[in-house]
Amino acid sequence: MADLARLAVHLASFPTELDLGDLIPLARRFDLAGIGLLRAHLERYGLRDASRLVRDHGLEVTSLSYGGFFTAPDGAERRARIDDTRRAIDQAAALEARCLLVAAGGLPPGSRDLEGARHMVEDALAIVVDHAASAGVWLALEPHHPMYAADRSVLTTLEEALAICEAFGRDAPIGIGFDTFHGWWQPRLDELLQRLGPERLRLVQIADWPRGLTDPRYGRTVPGEGVVDFPLLRRRLTGLGYDGPFELEVPGGEVAGRDPAGWLRRLVEGWALRA
Repeated sequence: MADLARLAVHLASFPTELDLGDLIPLARRFDLAGIGLLRAHLERYGLRDASRLVRDHGLEVTSLSYGGFFTAPDGAERRARIDDTRRAIDQAAALEARCLLVAAGGLPPGSRDLEGARHMVEDALAIVVDHAASAGVWLALEPHHPMYAADRSVLTTLEEALAICEAFGRDAPIGIGFDTFHGWWQPRLDELLQRLGPERLRLVQIADWPRGLTDPRYGRTVPGEGVVDFPLLRRRLTGLGYDGPFELEVPGGEVAGRDPAGWLRRLVEGWALRA
């Protein structure tokens, strides 16, 4: 059975219209250690009230999603997204979040310049990294599966994201959020995790990859029901010295909306008993 002491759930696993006042106590009822939040939750509930609710239930904010999306087609829009990421950093600081997840952004509309888009990401990080450092917030780059490269993230491999971390150096608060749905398939994964090291690996998000994936948004499946070798991954992470959270993130759509407790039970049991 998997160790549950470091298990968390990202509230993206549930429809955003569900109330934090119900979801956060639900996480506590399942003895989870933490929760991941969407910024949309803060807009609906308020930063101060959300922070107080999390603290009152003894939970850690394991991640806040998202900053980034830096690959805008013009300078004014890129500056707006950089400013928005600064606001996200301030929110993560107020929540004492373990990290702010950063999605790179896809190709700008009308562009086929993949390398140019990646340079936009590096340039924007260079602008916001000092703000993150002064706020005490880690920026966790989240590489996405290549099928998302056009629309969501031009960073598609752990190696690309790691190269950015290394370029900024050990003193910069730039690390990685490793999502198993996006990254389980990557070659030389053990070697790359070793290069990354436990400090810069800020978060491991858990979702399984099903055979015959048809829906990129809701195609994630419960851990243990797909093809990801979670026991091997856990052994690798243990050997690395990773002691951070394992954050379940499997959007459940209407099923999770109708029965949030039943959906969370299915996720936790999948991790504990099969993964």
